[in-house]
Amino acid sequence: MFYRRDPPDPPGLPPSAADGGSKFGLGAPKWAFGLSVFFALVFTASSVMPVSSFAPPGLARKGARATSNHYAPEPVSVTVVEARRETFVSTLVVSGSLVAREEVVVGSELEAAAIEEILVDEGDKVTQGQVLARLRSDLAQAALVMNDAQIERADAMIAQADSAIREAEVTLRLANNINERARSLLKSGAESMDVLEQRQAGAETARARLQSAHHARDLALAERSLAQAQRQDLTIRLDRSEVKAPAAGLVVQRLAQRGMLVSGDSGPLFRLIKDGTIELDALVPMSDLARLEQDLQADVVVAGATVPIAGKVRLVASRVDVASRMGNVRISIESDEKARIGVFAQARIHLHRPGSMVLPLTALLSGTEGIYVQVVKGGIVESRPVTVSDYAADAVRIETGVVEGEHVILTAGAWVRSGEQVAATMAAQVVALKD
Repeated sequence: MFYRRDPPDPPGLPPSAADGGSKFGLGAPKWAFGLSVFFALVFTASSVMPVSSFAPPGLARKGARATSNHYAPEPVSVTVVEARRETFVSTLVVSGSLVAREEVVVGSELEAAAIEEILVDEGDKVTQGQVLARLRSDLAQAALVMNDAQIERADAMIAQADSAIREAEVTLRLANNINERARSLLKSGAESMDVLEQRQAGAETARARLQSAHHARDLALAERSLAQAQRQDLTIRLDRSEVKAPAAGLVVQRLAQRGMLVSGDSGPLFRLIKDGTIELDALVPMSDLARLEQDLQADVVVAGATVPIAGKVRLVASRVDVASRMGNVRISIESDEKARIGVFAQARIHLHRPGSMVLPLTALLSGTEGIYVQVVKGGIVESRPVTVSDYAADAVRIETGVVEGEHVILTAGAWVRSGEQVAATMAAQVVALKD
């Protein structure tokens, strides 16, 4: 049996007998020592047995299940979607300026002709063959009058040659008859050789006059042909004095001014948009050109407008600029009063990819090894790297990594890891593909 003997109190302190002889603390009572021993025992017990073992059954952690001696957590409940193939719709935003699909330049081929009258202005719609301006044509009209006189003169010369031909033919026929009678009389001795020779000379002269009449007629015909050719040239010049629209369209620029002297190298007088068709000329990165094709629908918003204009992809460039690595895309738009040449516009092209593997955007996770999704197989989570080929507002198009029919966690995050057991719940297959 052991007895504790307290050492004597240090000088200057009150005797320990006042607190029952305890030395737990200076002046501390004996019950404080016992309390410290109690807490030490409790701390030791808690380090050996979980606190939950002390709690009554009604206070156990919610969601726990009992084993032989401990409570294990239930599997985490997750929502999964089925990977399936469907039409993937995404948008590609491009921007550029409005241009004419086909611009028509109108000028004049006349030389040194002044503009006398202008009949249209910018913004006017014209039809094919409509007169846009008139040039001075008084000189051509005077030349046309002179040409008419030349044609009449040639016709008169032709008529005169025809008369000369008929006369020469009669004279030649008479000379031939006289020559034949002279030959007969010469045989009978009634005529001399001199008379016969004279009759033969008369016949040759008549024959030469007939040939001369024919040549005169040919010359008159040639002069008439020349006059007619000159008339055709003058008619063309008179027709060109009226500047006409070569095609129907919209006048977007008028460079002609009244009194301006026009020549072959003076430049265009008007610029037209053929049929009034306007397009959006946009630049697209070469990585996006492969996604585009003709007849894709698009919504075009012109600067300063709020309502989009319906459009369609008409042309995708077959070449890429070496310096910028970008290509041109032409989007035809419907007629609209706010669509003007040179205005900035932005288009949203709707891309349709049938038979695509589609997953919600929330299913994607990003880690040190890249983008991946979490697939649930047999209640166990498996992290699967995937290749994403396109994005929509809330969906993605998966190229590789997921097989059709597999269950992918809709929204996982950091609280579910690969290899962990989960309780999967199928979600309604709602993958919004609209932007």
